[in-house]
Amino acid sequence: MWDEDEKSFSSKHFTAERLLTSPLRLVAKYGDFCNIGNGPDLERKLDVLKRHCETEGRDYAEIAKTVYHCLDIGPSGEKTGEFLAEARRLHRLGVHAVIGPLPGGLGRDRIEIFAQDIIPAVKELA
Repeated sequence: MWDEDEKSFSSKHFTAERLLTSPLRLVAKYGDFCNIGNGPDLERKLDVLKRHCETEGRDYAEIAKTVYHCLDIGPSGEKTGEFLAEARRLHRLGVHAVIGPLPGGLGRDRIEIFAQDIIPAVKELA
């Protein structure tokens, strides 16, 4: 779905001759927000979006970029440093927000760690 090919598709109930498979091109032209998974090709996808913005004559900075990333700080906060390091890296890439699941659920201890350690540290990046 992330390449530039326009493919056809056919099934029992649906046929499409020319599928647009470049969501980043559509974001560059029409979008205000873009959410991308935090995988090994994140930087490439952001570069693709930047090039599409240039083609469209659009300011890349006016598109809010969010990343889906597991909010894993460990059961007792022992991974807080790793999480903050990744948050800093994402900020340097131009990501505005991180969204994702909190492994182990929304226990009071984890919420307090986020309130006391994560939120203030991330707020300083803005």
